[in-house]
Amino acid sequence: MLHRMASHLTAPRQQEFPRRQRGDLLIEVLIAMFVATLFAAAILQMYVQTFSIGNNAQDQIMAASLGQACVDALRALPYETVLEEAQTSQTHYAVVNGSPGTDTLFVRPLLQDTSVLTYTAGADSVTQAGLTNRFEVVNNQVVINITPQSSNTILVDVLIDYLDSTGPHSYHTYTILVKNGLNS
Repeated sequence: MLHRMASHLTAPRQQEFPRRQRGDLLIEVLIAMFVATLFAAAILQMYVQTFSIGNNAQDQIMAASLGQACVDALRALPYETVLEEAQTSQTHYAVVNGSPGTDTLFVRPLLQDTSVLTYTAGADSVTQAGLTNRFEVVNNQVVINITPQSSNTILVDVLIDYLDSTGPHSYHTYTILVKNGLNS
């Protein structure tokens, strides 16, 4: 009886597995790690794309802001002044930064600080998220075409060419100025 009790106190014997099951656990663990690695790589790729999309959106917002500044500058002028200029010269160039240009409609630069905007959100060397991005207006000017449509309306067409970390881009917008509208 004592011998039986002693056998229960000793370490239990390892259970013998059939020969075909001995390596199955290792293979299952390796397959699970491979699947988890693929999942992590897909998540990382989405993370990187999210930051890239965010940078592109921020650049488009900056271009839209410059375009709106051009439209606002025209709306601040009397309608007759814009109409006279449109009949004389339809293409105008607004200087983004620096010395005022010679254009009579856009006598002040659109930005007082710089035509090259650099921004960062904390660089991450693995994902490249938040790396410094440049927004640079090509030739430091915005092209504005002003075309009279009738005696009461003027079409304003704004084109901004800019460079950022992904290459060259263009932003194009237009609006109509109406006599006795916002700039009466």
